[in-house]
Amino acid sequence: MKSKLEIIYFIVFTFISIYKVLSDSQKECEFYLAPSLLKGAGRGVFIGKTSPINRVLEVSPTLIVHKNFCKNWSLDNYIYAFDDNYSLVIFGMAMLYNHNTPSLISAGHSWDENPVDCKSNSYEPNSVCTNVNYYTKKEIYAGEEIFTTYGGTDWFTLRNIPIDIPDEFDSNAKAPSYRLEELAKVGFCLSDTFVAPSTIPMAGRGLFANRDFKKGDIVTISPVLFLPKHEVIQASVDSTILNYCIASMSYGDVAIFPIGTASMINHQMSSIANVEMEWHGFTENINITLSKDPIELESSQFSPIDIAFIATKDIRANEEITMNYGEEWINAWSNYLIKLISVYINKESSIPKFRHAIQPPPGFFPDYWYDINCIGKFCIHPR
Repeated sequence: MKSKLEIIYFIVFTFISIYKVLSDSQKECEFYLAPSLLKGAGRGVFIGKTSPINRVLEVSPTLIVHKNFCKNWSLDNYIYAFDDNYSLVIFGMAMLYNHNTPSLISAGHSWDENPVDCKSNSYEPNSVCTNVNYYTKKEIYAGEEIFTTYGGTDWFTLRNIPIDIPDEFDSNAKAPSYRLEELAKVGFCLSDTFVAPSTIPMAGRGLFANRDFKKGDIVTISPVLFLPKHEVIQASVDSTILNYCIASMSYGDVAIFPIGTASMINHQMSSIANVEMEWHGFTENINITLSKDPIELESSQFSPIDIAFIATKDIRANEEITMNYGEEWINAWSNYLIKLISVYINKESSIPKFRHAIQPPPGFFPDYWYDINCIGKFCIHPR
């Protein structure tokens, strides 16, 4: 027969265990990716708990791409003007903030106090460019969508995008919002991961788990854009954008660019990597989207589909998220390291550049995507 003390210990232990399980399951998500409540806006970013004014939303890494290329890509709808020749690509939730009337703008941004010379660092294999800091310009209530400004209706007019949002300040305007219970059902938590310096040498920044994940869990979701690979390669003379794209360097002309923090997922060998890619039908029918001609997907004004990154093993909180970039990439990286060693040994002045896309897993791209062939600017599309 158990003593009273043993019974008390048992009750306390049981209570603590139940409380911990309930606490873990009820942890507040700070940011959600969910269908925007604005007509025709696609996805949006929503606040999971009320945030005060001047709160830091995120600090986003960036890279530059020459405007001559961006102006022809759907990526042009997601980037900032940098200078007369270059545009700035943002890695983070900010790429998914939608535009709204001035009275509903809740996110502002500022540049680092000591900006980095992005052009002089173009030889780096990863993004070494000025960070952009995002903060709340007003109090945002739980369930509300985060809005920024694209510069007014002119931005939409230039791109032939219909819009029904006035430029005038309307003090009576209310931000569209979900009830939190509904948001948790239709949305995906973006704050389950975070960006920090990578644990992998020469990898720059990486993506880390903000909580425990079980094998088979979706770790993060990223909308993606379709870009013409031959133009991305041309743009990579002074940009690292190719290194963040998913594409076969040997076949086809399709390059996929993940929007948001998923671009920060670094490479590890399969035995160490802990996520893999799958197409995800967040708001679309996957089969219908993948059956479309890549040219049609490239001309889409907004992201037409998403990729989910699935845990291939249990992942602990604060563990770096990694995936296998494929044999093509591994061979290219090995050759790059050999060249770097040669430069160091021979004290050469010219530093080699690493430019290579992440290889899509077998069967990830539809077969006919590999049938598109390009020589210079001229491409043959079998369809």
